[in-house]
Amino acid sequence: LFDYRLGGEDGISLIRQVKARDIDTPVILLTGQGGEEVAVEAMKAGAIEYLVKSKLTEMALKRAIRYAINLHKKEQLIRQARAEVRAKEERYRVLFERNLAGVVRGSPEGRILECNEALARMYGYACCRDFLEQQQTVQQRLGRRWTARDVDVHRNHAVHALHHVIAVAKGTARVGARAHRHRPLGIRHLI
Repeated sequence: LFDYRLGGEDGISLIRQVKARDIDTPVILLTGQGGEEVAVEAMKAGAIEYLVKSKLTEMALKRAIRYAINLHKKEQLIRQARAEVRAKEERYRVLFERNLAGVVRGSPEGRILECNEALARMYGYACCRDFLEQQQTVQQRLGRRWTARDVDVHRNHAVHALHHVIAVAKGTARVGARAHRHRPLGIRHLI
């Protein structure tokens, strides 16, 4: 609870100092000098509530404190939820980018939106950008999008490639004349 008049400074400049230091405490400004311009300035500075001393009652003060506490709790929950979403997005991004299997993200219409480097390398491209540019060129030339069958074919090849990677890692992959060499389908095989 800050008073508008605090000796050499005013309550609004104090609110700005508190907010500049990332102090997360809700602030209510109390003033004897009512006026909409002071109220607007206080709210812009970060005050939760604004009370005029001449209209101050016990009930109004209780209501303002309850409101400030409830609003503060809601803001904390929102900040916590946003932090959790950012953490989940970061975990997804790391999983997507560092995955050894080829991963592609597409739109419901079948347009390829992004892929990871492993998928680009599976198809012989130096980077994702080259792969995506080529896919867009082919789709524009053909005037079509990937179908559910195309997605199933690629899913089957991705699963096969993943099993092969696991077998190589375990040392159980067959070598020599009986070796099976995985070669994923290129876009030309889908036409």
